[in-house]
Amino acid sequence: MKIKVCGMRNLSNIEDLVKLKPDYIGFIFYPKSKRFIGEQIPDEIRSLIPVYIQKVGVFVDEPIDSLLEKFKKQRT
Repeated sequence: MKIKVCGMRNLSNIEDLVKLKPDYIGFIFYPKSKRFIGEQIPDEIRSLIPVYIQKVGVFVDEPIDSLLEKFKKQRT
């Protein structure tokens, strides 16, 4: 079984979650959501997540070109 926790935004929540070692941490990239992370994951949040935890994005009706661009920005 794999564990994914989604909609993370709060630094202290993410710090606590990382200690539990989930397989995935999800971030909402839908501006109308109250859990919207922004256009990209902030560096202070990215630095908290070890490489063994995969980051997952949640999108709503996002064009593929836009998805690819956001993916590229997250990797730099």
